[in-house]
Amino acid sequence: MLILLVSGCSNNSEKETSTVKILNENIIKHSIAPGSAVDINASIFISNLRTVTLEGTEYSMIGNIRSLAIDDLKGTIIINDSVSENALLVFTLDGEFVSRFNRAGRGPEEYTGIDDFVLYEPGVVEILDKATRRLIKYDILTGEWLSERQVPFHAARFRYLADGKSMVFYRDAMGAARDDSKWNYALIVASSDFEVIDKHFSLNDNSSVMFSSITAPQALSATSSGALFYTWSSDTLYTINEGGINPHSVIDFGEFSRSRSTETFSSPVEELRYFEANADKYVMGPISPIKTEKLLSFIFSKGDDLYYYIYRKDISDSELYGQISFDGSKLPLYPPFFHTNDTYVSVISWSQISQISPEYLNTLSGDYSELRYAIESSISEYENPVLLLYEFK
Repeated sequence: MLILLVSGCSNNSEKETSTVKILNENIIKHSIAPGSAVDINASIFISNLRTVTLEGTEYSMIGNIRSLAIDDLKGTIIINDSVSENALLVFTLDGEFVSRFNRAGRGPEEYTGIDDFVLYEPGVVEILDKATRRLIKYDILTGEWLSERQVPFHAARFRYLADGKSMVFYRDAMGAARDDSKWNYALIVASSDFEVIDKHFSLNDNSSVMFSSITAPQALSATSSGALFYTWSSDTLYTINEGGINPHSVIDFGEFSRSRSTETFSSPVEELRYFEANADKYVMGPISPIKTEKLLSFIFSKGDDLYYYIYRKDISDSELYGQISFDGSKLPLYPPFFHTNDTYVSVISWSQISQISPEYLNTLSGDYSELRYAIESSISEYENPVLLLYEFK
């Protein structure tokens, strides 16, 4: 799901509350009532805000960011986006354009496409080429090919687990059609030599899990201890580590849950279209979940409103927000897209920036003057996204 405009609402007249219940030592149930959302100022919510305007040049224009990595030791931000889908764009931590990495082709040491990538170690990226079923390592700054290995099945996305060797792969319908039936699972946890540790979600049935990579590009996201997985139609978030795949959180939106629908569908696509057409009746989400040692967060939408949910593990309590605005301004805090350690990254895309009115910009002052300047620089000079880096309080 692509979100172009973030908005929220607060309806405190409805006597609803969101609650958290620990079902057992491994599973948490989150009962969420959209009517309990409150609007807050960003200063209550985040700290250490820093803005990065990505320099726009002939070789560094960015559409919708598909994936992003921050290399603190090398001082770079690495981006794969919808415009340069076969390239990786490298910027400094201040947003200055460094280089455009592109080894696309069909020759030796090249790839046919970047379906996913991870920062393997400082200065080294590992790229997944689904068509040729390869994982390829490159020096991102010099472009040098380092190594590659064959994956025994088609995979759409991958992440390393905490031991740095085991991996989890997300597979889609293409994999189900082309591979041996023993690989016909949406999630496969494997060792470094591709011995299967665990597998989940059979692709032999008519399951909408195979559409996760289309409707939710970050369905498989890294965590501090492994990975997190969800599907657009599921009410469960799954954690993945070296021991396997396990449910972590059950999400209940009450009367707005899609599972309450009595409709039947002939295909996952028909199901998706139905719920998109009835967005005012059902919640779409969770979207972009992030899990750290301290908290679990995600966004969800209902109708035209977007909500931000946070569960804080240290106090076993949850918070539900509608509009999160910069104090005294009309500009919302865009939800986090990525996190590394304790730093969260929100993206204001160029399409969003181009819709920000001068009236909204004029309300940014004081502590948020840097943000105003970053957006103005994008409008007047770069026409590229602005990144917001911050920590949760």
